[in-house]
Amino acid sequence: WTSYTSINWNVAKAYTTIENLADMFAGPGTLAGQIEQLADNPATGNIHLKKDVIDQLAGTFHVASIEGAGGSKTAEGTLVAIQVKKSAAMRATLTKIAGLGIIKFKEREFQGETLYEIEVPGLAELDEDGEGGTLGLAVAEGHLLFASDVRLLERVLRGVGEGATLAQHHAIPAREDRHRGQRVEATRGQAEPLPSQLEHAGHRAAEALVEV
Repeated sequence: WTSYTSINWNVAKAYTTIENLADMFAGPGTLAGQIEQLADNPATGNIHLKKDVIDQLAGTFHVASIEGAGGSKTAEGTLVAIQVKKSAAMRATLTKIAGLGIIKFKEREFQGETLYEIEVPGLAELDEDGEGGTLGLAVAEGHLLFASDVRLLERVLRGVGEGATLAQHHAIPAREDRHRGQRVEATRGQAEPLPSQLEHAGHRAAEALVEV
């Protein structure tokens, strides 16, 4: 990983601010009423935007990116991991969205998790090696994961499920976590939890920038 950012966001407060603005211009209860109408509509999968999506977000967002070397066929792009409160609830919401048929989802199992592939016409042509063009979406380790290249998502899920962690590809010595004041260790052969993978990605990206 070549860059990493972590953001803590008060989702409930942000939603309340948006709701108040909408009600200010359109009248009290307008936004809540629209959301209820969508939730009562079978055509939208009876998805409740507030309860099924907004309320499930815990507020921590991780963004990690990787740049491929020139001429390399390795995956490159961006991975976004959003911490969720209940993985089962978010998986159920994803299943509803996939069932709408608005976007073409290809569902498959990978490392014991349900992975959704989203093919974007023309995206593969923009990729230098011609192997990109498929977005990835999944819920794992308490996070909603989105990758601009599904191969990045597979890479992370391998670390969660098989023990083929980032630590196996990059030696990570024990260190003091500057953000939490806790000792963090990554051992070869251990399945490294997703949050730790992302934090270590941030450490490595920062160290690479210092070296440059």
